[in-house]
Amino acid sequence: MKILMIGGTQFVGRHMAAEVLDRGHELTLFHRGKTNPGIFPEAREVLGDRMTDLERLGEEWDVVIDTCGYFPRQVRLSGEHLKDRVGRYVFISTISVYRDFSREGVDEKAYVKTLEDPELEELNWSTYGPLKTECEGVIDGIYQERAFVIRPGVIAGPWDSTDRFTYWAWRVAQGGKVLAPGPAEANIQVIDARDLARWVVDGVEVARRGTYNAAGPQMSFSEMLQACRRGVDVEAEFVWASPEQLREWELDDTQKMPLWNEEGDGRKAGMYAVDSSKAVAEGLTYRPLEETARDTVAWAESCVEDHDWQVGLDLLKEQEYVRSLLEE
Repeated sequence: MKILMIGGTQFVGRHMAAEVLDRGHELTLFHRGKTNPGIFPEAREVLGDRMTDLERLGEEWDVVIDTCGYFPRQVRLSGEHLKDRVGRYVFISTISVYRDFSREGVDEKAYVKTLEDPELEELNWSTYGPLKTECEGVIDGIYQERAFVIRPGVIAGPWDSTDRFTYWAWRVAQGGKVLAPGPAEANIQVIDARDLARWVVDGVEVARRGTYNAAGPQMSFSEMLQACRRGVDVEAEFVWASPEQLREWELDDTQKMPLWNEEGDGRKAGMYAVDSSKAVAEGLTYRPLEETARDTVAWAESCVEDHDWQVGLDLLKEQEYVRSLLEE
């Protein structure tokens, strides 16, 4: 099978590219050459920007996998350019398209966010979901029955530059007393990028179509941390701070406490309780989180000296909060 991938050299795209090649498919990577050029010598590379250089994509493919479409205008350009050159269009979207997370079990039929200004091209936390909604609409409009749209949740594993899960796996691996954001029973869902990649490529091979959630298995925050501890096999003790304490210390955000979910906030109760049963029924499986934690830590430790952490706390500062909790 001839597969074109837009992106394919960073995190999720990188895992998908590796999966495509491992299965013996013919892969073309179209990217700007700014991140990991030449990382897959078995693949053909076409360097260019999807906004200005699509004419460099002049041949035909069975499938295109778009891993980095964020703005409707850029997705429309690639979609229109390729509509007579590819059989199907696979688009990686996000569960952030959903409008309402006040309940658990959000499925693919739930209402999605939209943009008041369809021409908006400012990417931030408030526009990310609506922009992806608009991108999905573009692909559905062009490809209809030839479209396969995937909405992942939190993705974890080696090469993750967001550090959301990486921070916890790496911090637990350091051992000792770990500051953990309560409530311990709050929901969390994490999917390994390799499991997502495998299922997406499975879908490519069987000509899957339609829209699917692809969040991880539901567990509590405490269960996630315990799985990290088992995976890295260290002695670590979790010291839980209540939401009230986190607010008092101004740690009540996901930059300082990544993946934190205060279920007391009714707007977010279902954010990490998304229904992915449709994908599971069609073959989506999950490796043990212990394996994800172990492999993520191995990767993180190989680059920790020059790693610019995107989220989390400095270890010395974290221990100040731990001591404060233990002294109460």
